[in-house]
Amino acid sequence: NFARKNLDGLMNKITCVGNLYSVFGIGIMIRNCLANPNIRKLIVSGTELGAALSVLKKLSAFDSSLLKILFLERWHLERFLEQVEIVYLNSQEIADFISNSNLDTIKKISFEPLIIPLPEPKATVFPSSQTGHLIRVAAIKEGYSALLKEIRFFGHITGQDSEGHRRQELWELNMVIESQDPLDFASIPHPEYDIPYIKE
Repeated sequence: NFARKNLDGLMNKITCVGNLYSVFGIGIMIRNCLANPNIRKLIVSGTELGAALSVLKKLSAFDSSLLKILFLERWHLERFLEQVEIVYLNSQEIADFISNSNLDTIKKISFEPLIIPLPEPKATVFPSSQTGHLIRVAAIKEGYSALLKEIRFFGHITGQDSEGHRRQELWELNMVIESQDPLDFASIPHPEYDIPYIKE
């Protein structure tokens, strides 16, 4: 929509158009520019909803915390800033800027494509729930009652499903059976066997 409204007839002079929603996207954008040495100008425009604009303006400071967030080395940013000129415009200025830009004035420095892979995710501590529920009982039969009680006390009511029904749910619940073999058929309550007509 932005391209149709503001860049009509100019796309032959533009490599790509995209949205930048977060700081982390800046690292991807820089990698894309370094991989394509033909990209020499970066036009930044639009409503600022986060910290992306302020981070773009701080790139030349080579802040070590910023490098860590972007998963880049200092020399990566140095090469990016040497290759790409960042221009800040409002949406009304973009068409005039592109139309009147003399591409011949861009420095004729030759750059080789630079491919910077993203690091592989590594974790020493894996994410888990902040809270949990633990039921510790001697037998499975007790566990059923304790389980229902826990759900009734702490479960949340869901929204309506397609048929208008709601449920009460409880996540991250563990039960420890201490005095029974949970795989033994006799350990599991079978209330249906107490119904007279089944016994007959």
